[in-house]
Amino acid sequence: MKVLLHIGHHKTGSTALQRSLAQSRRFLRRGGILYPRLSGWWSVHHALFPHFFGVEYCDPYVLRRLGRSSQQSLETSRAAWQELRSQVARLKPEKLILSSETFFTAGYHAQMERLGNILRELSDEIETVCYVRNPAEWVLSSFSTQIQMDSRFQWPPPGLREDVLKAYEVVRPAKFHVIKYASESLLGGNITQDFGSRFIEGGLHNASSRRINVSLSAEAMVLMEKYVCYHRASRKQPMPLRQQLFRRILRHVDSMLEGFEEPRLVPAAEASIMRACTDLAWLEMHHAIAWSNSTNNSPYEECAINYGGEFSVPRACKLNEARLAELEKIMTCMPMRLAGLAPSV
Repeated sequence: MKVLLHIGHHKTGSTALQRSLAQSRRFLRRGGILYPRLSGWWSVHHALFPHFFGVEYCDPYVLRRLGRSSQQSLETSRAAWQELRSQVARLKPEKLILSSETFFTAGYHAQMERLGNILRELSDEIETVCYVRNPAEWVLSSFSTQIQMDSRFQWPPPGLREDVLKAYEVVRPAKFHVIKYASESLLGGNITQDFGSRFIEGGLHNASSRRINVSLSAEAMVLMEKYVCYHRASRKQPMPLRQQLFRRILRHVDSMLEGFEEPRLVPAAEASIMRACTDLAWLEMHHAIAWSNSTNNSPYEECAINYGGEFSVPRACKLNEARLAELEKIMTCMPMRLAGLAPSV
């Protein structure tokens, strides 16, 4: 049996891929492929993280889902592993696919050796798959997601991709696939088609038509940032239902308002991010992955953001000021109780 380990990275279409794999379980089983359902998670395998890497490196959200304490979370994770082994023994698949973007965050040599030893309980034939995205695009997409979740944006280490991928080389007695996440590089133009074409005989269909992780425009991101900052400054924690309602209303108004565009960085902001990354030359040399903006020569002085410092949408993104004013006007007219807005958005 072959084990195929998909480790993300975050913001590379992992959710869409995982949902397609989960919805295609019966089709995959007929082809001798197991994509297991474990510990209450329908489409992902986050539950295996504590057993693979230890609770100290685990995302707090995953730990809370698994148990009330670290020990309970670890026990749940070990139970998920035993559940997986039972499924493998019963179904005898030719290929096992495991997917969790949280695996990417565990790029430490000692943990990789531990992971390799655990996976070899099932098979000596292990392949790792990782999609990597343009760092500037990744930063913008990650900030958009985190600001909607009312969490503070954390800059990744500038050499993160090199550090993690080097660590995962320890696990690979078989192959290690590092794939550029860009529409012109993906087979079929998206990650689901690409993954299916490369690793699943007969391919994989886009099982869900619903959009995943809907984007906000740069103008809507400005309002979301103001909303979150207001609650932080006033030491108020937004009520989850109120925050979700505000986000839902903002997304709807944003998508309906004329002039919607996906957010884009100004050239100088893009250049500062790309210049700060220390692993781009390594990616190009070892995995033939490069981006056209990696040699952007926009001067630093035009950009008001620094890698590792505060990320501010008005400074980093191209804004339609007229659209921003109209969007702000609409949102401030929403009933306070309904939208949960500050007196001034």
